[in-house]
Amino acid sequence: MPSNERLIEVTKVIAASPEAIFDVLANPAMHPVIDGSGAVVAPRSNPARLSLGATFTMDMSMKASYRTTNVVSSFEENRTIAWHHKAGFIWRYDLE
Repeated sequence: MPSNERLIEVTKVIAASPEAIFDVLANPAMHPVIDGSGAVVAPRSNPARLSLGATFTMDMSMKASYRTTNVVSSFEENRTIAWHHKAGFIWRYDLE
C-alpha cells in the first residue's frame, strides 16, 4: 500500500439482526448516531433510504463547519453498503 493511503478496519459484534443494522446504515438521518468521531452533525435534504448511486449530504464539524456530499458506491441489501465523497474517503460496512 502506498504511504499516502490509510486503511482503518474495525470489527464489532452487535447483538442485532443484519436487517436492523442495515436499516440504520441505509438511513442518512441515523448517521450522526453511528459516527464515532462526532464530526457528523446533521443530515441535509436526503433520501429516506440509500441505494446504489444515491447521493446524500451531511453537515459536518471538525474545528470548522463544512458540508460533504457522498455517493453510495456499493449496496447489497442487508449485507454491504459503502459511500465516498470527493476527497476519496470511503466508508464501507460489511455485515455477516
